[in-house]
Amino acid sequence: MGLARGSVSFVRFKVDGSLPADGEDFLEERLKLYTFRDIDNHTDELSVGWVSLGRLWGLDLNYPPALTGDHLVASLRIDQRKVAPALINKFVQKEEAVILKQKQIPSLTRVERRKLKNKVRAHLLAKAVPVAAMYDICWNLAESSLLLCGGNAIIEGILEDFFKQCFDLILIRDSPLEIAAIGLSEEQASSLRTASPAVFA
Repeated sequence: MGLARGSVSFVRFKVDGSLPADGEDFLEERLKLYTFRDIDNHTDELSVGWVSLGRLWGLDLNYPPALTGDHLVASLRIDQRKVAPALINKFVQKEEAVILKQKQIPSLTRVERRKLKNKVRAHLLAKAVPVAAMYDICWNLAESSLLLCGGNAIIEGILEDFFKQCFDLILIRDSPLEIAAIGLSEEQASSLRTASPAVFA
């Protein structure tokens, strides 16, 4: 699901803050600086970065064009290593049994068990293959609004943090009320905010 094909669901954000005077150069520089970095050969748990719209690999600012008129269009790629909690528990219990037998003790302390769990988790994460996901974004520079296609609350949180880090701008999730107030006069918007729901029979 994305901007280029098929049906799409999206979340709308307001972009709080201003771009510098050399806006286009700044955006191109920041996109390049925060291009997606592969973690297949690393032990990092998470990697987030920009790629060209609908492409898993690389950022080409010209094809498809990332900057078109008043819009910036790109995909946010998120690669994440995950290990199921049940799998971690299985190997923790297995390792714990070996340690108890070797040391001839009845049980591990809470601290020892936590250390063992962290060690097992790190070992399993290093072996796990990162799962890739992409989420298209369309940033309307003129209106200071941004659409995130797909995603959920976790992805929205990742985007908000990454966007702040990348552009030093804050994303604020738009509510239906704020969207409904677009284009209204101040008086109309004020009336809308004080309106209460009504049931029509």
